[in-house]
Amino acid sequence: MAVVDELVTLLSFKTSPGTEKAIKSIKDGISTLKSEITKWAAAATAAGAATSAFLLSASDKAIELQKLSQSTNLSTDSLQQWQYAAEAVGASSAAVTSDLESLLKTMSSPIPGELNMELMMLGVSVHNASGQLRGADEVLKDVGDKLNKMSSARAVQWAERVGISNDTLMLLKQGRQGLSELFEEAQLVGAIIPEDAINRGAELSKSIKTLKTVFQALGNSIALS
Repeated sequence: MAVVDELVTLLSFKTSPGTEKAIKSIKDGISTLKSEITKWAAAATAAGAATSAFLLSASDKAIELQKLSQSTNLSTDSLQQWQYAAEAVGASSAAVTSDLESLLKTMSSPIPGELNMELMMLGVSVHNASGQLRGADEVLKDVGDKLNKMSSARAVQWAERVGISNDTLMLLKQGRQGLSELFEEAQLVGAIIPEDAINRGAELSKSIKTLKTVFQALGNSIALS
């Protein structure tokens, strides 16, 4: 406690036993205060880092949903319904999402590919009556209708031919009615993040990452002090 010692010298205190005891008490008090402040700062840093990590995770999910929405050409609501339904039946939501992405790429290719031909052979059209490209989710439901009329072994063969994973096939086996019920369930249990909330979450990403950096810097500062 150099400050206290200097103060005693500057004021020419005569240190009697009582005075020395008082000075020691002041030093101890300052030491305790410094210790408590350090503990509080560390706790605040930890809490801030935890909050930052939670918010960053939420904002990253929002950004991911936006990207997947673009790559599948589905609304974020519809995309989350498919993801929820997949997880509900024990399938991989990532696999189902990937299949929707691949299906859209196949459908929208300007050059008719093998998978498009396979879809035609299966009796599934990628265009509506007006000649416009249909949604990948609607085409996938049609594929499900066709596969559910086949034996399990034949359905697996055709799923592979049109680029459908076993996880998506598992989900499609629920049928249109089963899918509809799962989609509705996703809404009822609150599994769907509203689009406006997703947009706000994505906008927060940059600020949250900046906040995380600030808390890390504060933690480093305390550790080095």
